[in-house]
Parts: sequence; C-alpha cells; structure tokens
Amino acid sequence: MLSSALTPGNSAIVMIDHAVGFGNVFRSHDVSLHVNNAVGLAKTAGVFGIPLVLTNGADTGPYGPLFSELRAVIGDAPVIVREGNFINAFQTPGSPRPWRRPGDSWA
Repeated sequence: MLSSALTPGNSAIVMIDHAVGFGNVFRSHDVSLHVNNAVGLAKTAGVFGIPLVLTNGADTGPYGPLFSELRAVIGDAPVIVREGNFINAFQTPGSPRPWRRPGDSWA
C-alpha cells in the first residue's frame, strides 16, 4: 500500500516495445487504437511532468523502430535500446532502476 500519493517525483511511466513490427501480431485490438493509446500515454507524461522511460529493441531488429506517431511525440527523448537483450528490458545495461527496491521480484 502506498504511504503517499503518486507524484512526478516518486513515479515514472515505463513504455516497453511500442514497435511497428508488433502491430503485425495484435489480434486483441486494432493497431490504430494501440498507437493512439501509446501516444496519449506519452503526452500525459509530458503534461504532468512524469518521467517517461522508453525501451525498444534495435530499429533494425525483427520488430523495428517505435511507431512514428510515438516518436513524433517524444522528440529526442532517449530510448533504451536492447541490442543484446531482446527479452528482458529490466536487465539491459543502462536501464534506469528508480522503481527497484530491495526484495522486488519483478524488477
């Protein structure tokens, strides 16, 4: 349970693998809905000053670059590229750990 409200100082939005190639594997919802939701989430982070952490595989990898609509919203914000670690974004060197606490089994 949280002892205080979420603020930009104690929270972050983490977006993992919002890549063009994943659009080919969606079967549960429309790709345009997914892209619009991702763009809306990134814009929300900007409006409220919430840190935005983005990670994706290499642009030349099997799933390609981020959706262009998302890239347009984030501008030159850094994207943590998982060159050698395709599966686990949290184990990629350079991946920020602000959310990791001792005992967390998920981070």
